[in-house]
Amino acid sequence: MSSKNRVLLSITAALVCLMPAAFLSADQDDLLKVAEELDTEAEVIDDDDFQSALRSRAAELYREYAAQVGSEKAATALLKACDQYIKINNDEALSHALVCTMLVMERFGSSKVAPDSLALRGEIYAQKKQWGRAVKSWIACADTYPQSGTAPQALFRAGQVFQKYIRNPGEAERQYARVIATYTTSDVTDDCLFNRAGVVANCEKYEEAIADYLNLAKQFPASELADKAMYEAAVLCDEELKDYKRAYDLAVEFRQAYPHSALLKKMERIEAKTLKYVKDS
Repeated sequence: MSSKNRVLLSITAALVCLMPAAFLSADQDDLLKVAEELDTEAEVIDDDDFQSALRSRAAELYREYAAQVGSEKAATALLKACDQYIKINNDEALSHALVCTMLVMERFGSSKVAPDSLALRGEIYAQKKQWGRAVKSWIACADTYPQSGTAPQALFRAGQVFQKYIRNPGEAERQYARVIATYTTSDVTDDCLFNRAGVVANCEKYEEAIADYLNLAKQFPASELADKAMYEAAVLCDEELKDYKRAYDLAVEFRQAYPHSALLKKMERIEAKTLKYVKDS
């Protein structure tokens, strides 16, 4: 789109936002179309203030549209408005984002996007470092909508915050465990295995940590974390358990499984270090 057309589109959208609500109500599709165009336009604008203004207007139109349509479309539009407010990322905008998530839950709790509403609420609180409220929202998402695709991601985020910010390893382990046990093929199950291994290793539960690391490598061989998990298992065997035979075997297996890994040289050093102990055994 040319610069001239972008300016014309922005001016047109601004004029639409100033029109009376009664006129806007005349065509719901126009509301949605202009909101989506403003959303797209905001992605290519490099002026921060103007970008925020476009996002704000897009959010307003999404909310106006939501007020006029049926439940599923309304819930989706409210979440699109929420996304715009989150991207603006100031206190006023985040408060509007929070309102949008609450409206979805109050009016459209049976909507297929309702789980996303609770997950987004958690992210809003996390941006303001309201960690307790954030994890409460994520856990509520999983408890209320356990069959949703959003549930494992919400539990993973709760685990991360318990681990990194609240510093409650027991709760972090509990949330990761829920994903590992219940959502065995989710996109974040490998992440949960890796993170839980780190949590229990810090609590000196080395065998449990090694089991998680190796389960990750076995169950998710295509994961970006697979080679790192096997490496961490070998390090624990070598440095913490002094189980040099096991560390050596893992190093040999690693070299065969991940010949192009960035961790290969480190693993080869473990192999060389532990080889003498294997020969002497």
